[in-house]
Amino acid sequence: MKVFVNGQQQNQIVSVESLKDLIEELRLDCKKTKKVIEVIINDRYIDDLNLIPLDPSVEVKINIKSSLETVIESMVESVSYLSALCESLEYSANFIQQGSMEKGINLFTQCIDGLDWVNHLLTGIRIYILEKDDLIIDTAEYLTSIIQFNPIVKELLAAWSSEDYVLVSDLIEYELIPFLRLWHKNITTILDRLAEVKD
Repeated sequence: MKVFVNGQQQNQIVSVESLKDLIEELRLDCKKTKKVIEVIINDRYIDDLNLIPLDPSVEVKINIKSSLETVIESMVESVSYLSALCESLEYSANFIQQGSMEKGINLFTQCIDGLDWVNHLLTGIRIYILEKDDLIIDTAEYLTSIIQFNPIVKELLAAWSSEDYVLVSDLIEYELIPFLRLWHKNITTILDRLAEVKD
């Protein structure tokens, strides 16, 4: 078993139990220092330590980062992800509008985790960048825009649970997709601004 913590190999880890002990110790330290720990086993993120395979050939990477680093990495990832999510949502709405309910519903169901990820991303942007960073010029405008996400999603999920799929498709097309496209642009602008300040 090869174990790396922030790129440094940990030779003293020889069993799954010693790995679990190390991860728990690092989690406690991270909690105290308000850092984030991610565990990657054979290139897959793991949250549940019980899912650690017993295979001795496994490679474990443990990365410890600040919350800000994690949010910025997610923002960079979101530049491509938001475009793909919007495209899938658009297809979903179109299928529903054209009467292909099953295709539209199945596609929308696949997008729900993505919407949860967007919610976490926006929360991270609000907490770790907009509320703490004086370098973003339009902070108030961004903050006002972020709070519009949850009401859109609540209305969308209410329409979904009442099986009003026409309303679901309308909300996707006229509210959710424009919001996500706006935030795609906003995230790009914020990343550019952060890069300018870094230089």
